Amino acid sequence: MNLDDALKSSHPNEPRWHHAIGLWSSKHHGEAVARVEVHPASSTQINEVLEKLEWLREWLKGEGMKPANVPRAGFYWLASGGRVAITPHSLQARKIAAKGLLGPMRILHL
Repeated sequence: MNLDDALKSSHPNEPRWHHAIGLWSSKHHGEAVARVEVHPASSTQINEVLEKLEWLREWLKGEGMKPANVPRAGFYWLASGGRVAITPHSLQARKIAAKGLLGPMRILHL
């Protein structure tokens, strides 16, 4: 689902998250939802992506999709353009991980 397009008219000035992907998860023994943000992965983009993540979490608590029996498969940052300038053990990577965000990554394996 393209969340950004779906929510553009109702939340035009909000930092909207990009996508939600439904999938079958053996880990969750059924359906799960992965939430994916496609965004440039430079160190200057971290705060913007984390702002989008916070907005998404608040939206999901309120008016957002709340399928009670569908666990989330995670929040992912997929690097647009494929380039990742944030190294895995950097301060920026630790900040991202502390917020429960996986990535940034060039390829998303679900």
